[in-house]
Amino acid sequence: MDNEQLLLSIENMMDRMLEHKLQMHLEPIKKDIAELKVRVTRLEADVAELKRDVVELKKDVVKLNKDIAGLKDEMLSLDARMTNMEYKFDVLTREVSQLKDNIIDLTGRTASLEKSSQRTNTKLESMEKSLQEQGERIKKIEIIHLENNLIPRVNHIESCYMSTFERYKAYNDRLPELFATVSNVSRTVQTHSEKLKKIS
Repeated sequence: MDNEQLLLSIENMMDRMLEHKLQMHLEPIKKDIAELKVRVTRLEADVAELKRDVVELKKDVVKLNKDIAGLKDEMLSLDARMTNMEYKFDVLTREVSQLKDNIIDLTGRTASLEKSSQRTNTKLESMEKSLQEQGERIKKIEIIHLENNLIPRVNHIESCYMSTFERYKAYNDRLPELFATVSNVSRTVQTHSEKLKKIS
């Protein structure tokens, strides 16, 4: 065997050894590549599922945005209604305040009417006494020969006094009814005031 053949033989041997070593080293790499392919396939499946999830999430986000827009509209409507209620409450508060002022004024007028009624009663009593005295005087005057002239005049005076007395008496009889009405109004206002305090 000459040198050239020897070199070829050595070269073939080296190639086989290299090929064998390469095969030894390539085998785990091939296994790793196969595993990587499996993993990549799984990852691709996972990515596809994630894409589907993202699409669903986008749909959910769109729906959520619509719901939020609807909630904003409802909040605006609720704010408007609250503003309207606050306005009505302010109006009602002013009306109740005015009603209280009216009750106070009415109470003052009622007290004034009571005093006026007392004065009227005193005047009526005085008028009754005066009428009795005048009646007695008239009787005396009748006895003293003036019966024909004074009786018609006295009757006229008496009728005037009596009609005035009846008017005062009729007015006086209406006072308990007025006092009862004022008392009812006062109770109603007090009840409404307590309800308003509870509401606020």
